[in-house]
Amino acid sequence: MNFADTLGILKNACDQNPPLEDAFSILERFSTIGGIVIMPHLRDSEDQIIDLAIEGWRLARLFQKSVSSTDLKAAQRQSNQIRYFNRKLDEILAESDLSLVSLEGQPYDGGMAATPLNVGDFDTDDSLFVDVMMEPIVMGPHGIRRTGTMMLRS
Repeated sequence: MNFADTLGILKNACDQNPPLEDAFSILERFSTIGGIVIMPHLRDSEDQIIDLAIEGWRLARLFQKSVSSTDLKAAQRQSNQIRYFNRKLDEILAESDLSLVSLEGQPYDGGMAATPLNVGDFDTDDSLFVDVMMEPIVMGPHGIRRTGTMMLRS
């Protein structure tokens, strides 16, 4: 029996017993993700956290690439700021039971939870590796919350 079936049974019970209508109206506002009942506004908040985390991850990577090696002191300070940001991002995500996963450097497998953007550029017998993650994989307590995107290399 799924959540919709359960709601249907409760709706029928409420029709026969008016005091239950309040309880049903509360349950009706809930939905399920991975078999767990959550309130829709919490699901929306989690999606917003995921969106923000991915954009922060992208920004940190872009900022890391722009660190100038000509001014060693400034480069070290900027690298420390990036490490601090990444640590805080991981801590905040962990509070929501979320984490970002990068597959960079790993051998490519067609079953990875990330979409390769350039897989068509290679032959089927090529030995491929994940070169760059364009977006990380977002993991939650019950598995993958959002797949990533990646570029491959041979």
